[in-house]
Amino acid sequence: VHLDLAAAERALVADPALTHVGVVHQETSSGMLNEVAAVARISHGFGCQDIVDAVSTIGAERLSLAGDGLDWLAARARKIREVMRASPREGLCVPAGRLPPGG
Repeated sequence: VHLDLAAAERALVADPALTHVGVVHQETSSGMLNEVAAVARISHGFGCQDIVDAVSTIGAERLSLAGDGLDWLAARARKIREVMRASPREGLCVPAGRLPPGG
C-alpha cells in the first residue's frame, strides 16, 4: 500500500496540537520507498518536524537530511555496522543541522 499523503495532511488539519510526523523510509516487507521529502514538506507546512525511520535503508538507499528537507533520521546499528562500526545495542538519531563533518 502506497503512503497516503492526503491522509497525512488531513490528520495534521484535524489535530493542530501535533508537533511531529513519523514516517518509515522503506516498508520492509514490500521494499517500497516512501516519499519522505513530500512528508517533510507537508509536516513543515503545519509547523511540525518529521522523524524518518531509516533502519532498512541507511547506507543502501539515497537519503539526505538537507536535500530532502528532513528534520530527524533514526536507524539501528544492526543495519549500519559497516557504516558506523557500532554494537547491536547502539542506535543513531541524527537531527538536521547537527551532522558530523562529511555527513
